[in-house]
Amino acid sequence: IRIHGAFKTEGQRLLAVEPKAGDTTLTLAEPVVGWAADDRLILPDSRHLNSGTSGEYYQSQDELPQLASVSPSGKTLSLQTPLQFDHPGARTVAGVLEFLPHVGNLTHNVVFRSENPAGNRAHFMVTGQADDDIRYAQLSGMGRSTTGELSESVQGRYNYHRHHCTNPGKLIGCALFDLTPGHSFKWGITVHGGANPPGVGSHVFGNTLYNWAGDGLVLEDGSEHDNLIEANFIVGCRGFVADRLGIVNTSGIHLTGGIWFRGFRNRLRNNVVASCS
Repeated sequence: IRIHGAFKTEGQRLLAVEPKAGDTTLTLAEPVVGWAADDRLILPDSRHLNSGTSGEYYQSQDELPQLASVSPSGKTLSLQTPLQFDHPGARTVAGVLEFLPHVGNLTHNVVFRSENPAGNRAHFMVTGQADDDIRYAQLSGMGRSTTGELSESVQGRYNYHRHHCTNPGKLIGCALFDLTPGHSFKWGITVHGGANPPGVGSHVFGNTLYNWAGDGLVLEDGSEHDNLIEANFIVGCRGFVADRLGIVNTSGIHLTGGIWFRGFRNRLRNNVVASCS
């Protein structure tokens, strides 16, 4: 399988200036390539919140602005409409700005999606002896598995799912998201098992994930090994809230929100998780 969309600078891009409500530009620390007018961006809610504003009381301030243009330098993004919220950086106890937020891009020219996300949803599975290299594609509004009990869910039908593959694969620079409000579909990227040789694993690099129930990126059962999970941007994945969904969760596998894995011999490097539970 070879799916190669048009190249875009992958994953998260660090901002050079804190975005404020009313701003119509974003300033990047490094230039981007391939980002263009009408691209849909994701700017996380980067507030520092206490426990009283979490869970069912939390009101997200993630934003999905659209690009109007990119400067010749590739470092200034002009937006079609002003921002609604501040997106602050992180400060030390002395008030010194230490970390700045990131922005991602959700738009690609190769698109896989459900015809009706509220109906019989599509899912994308790679399995068996597949030789797969998927880059700069958009996989959105797919998957049938939910955060409910497994008996109530369609099992193993995730948005993107590498299932017991005997060869390593590549998933690079893709956007994986679901814009359905309050949905319970899991997970954005799932790597499950695999009989690949010792020291050889998949490369999951520079992908942008947004608004998945449970977790954004999952290594499913602990048998996965030697995968490199690198430079991904995972935003707005809320985990599992049992009392709000009215479901008692007993599996224990989808509670966190960002990245979930167990086992060993996997490398996680330079990923950014923001606005997740």
